[in-house]
Amino acid sequence: ASSHSANHCPATGGYVMRSSDGTLSYFNNKRIDATWQLYLNNSGPSSGSVSDFGFAADVSCVVHPGSGGGCTANSTTLCLNNNRFKVTATYQAPGDPVGTSHAVGLTSDTGYLWFFASTNVEVVVKVLNGCGVNNRYWVFAGGLTNVRVVLTVEDTVAHVTHTNYVNPQGTAFLPIQDTLAFATCP
Repeated sequence: ASSHSANHCPATGGYVMRSSDGTLSYFNNKRIDATWQLYLNNSGPSSGSVSDFGFAADVSCVVHPGSGGGCTANSTTLCLNNNRFKVTATYQAPGDPVGTSHAVGLTSDTGYLWFFASTNVEVVVKVLNGCGVNNRYWVFAGGLTNVRVVLTVEDTVAHVTHTNYVNPQGTAFLPIQDTLAFATCP
């Protein structure tokens, strides 16, 4: 089997990691649904000792930092941090039914949401890679509203969702500065 680094999706659709690529700690806390195979290479035709080993997974592509995520932006979805994080929200004004926010991307890490009119920004959101600081992705948001808001952020690579960002009805939207949001690095 050919060797590929741990930061590469082979064109063949499989994923291979050899011991010579580094430690297998890269896979700690990763969810990779696949059929895995262990392969061994011996030192010589009759030596009987293992010179190299590796793992191969039958997957379409393992997503790594820098290669993006599984988020697809649309009028109600922000895709942040190289499309890794999906951001959506619902809102509810007093006496009104629950509505779905509209999303507008600003940069690869930042976007905003509007509720009632496209000229009226309600919430600004960013998701940052803090992996080099505290091994986490960070979620920051600020709101210009006092309606009920439920902000949902999903890591589309690790399949982890946070919906615990709730602004109660009649309360000024308090800033979100969650530097412990996602322990899903890299």
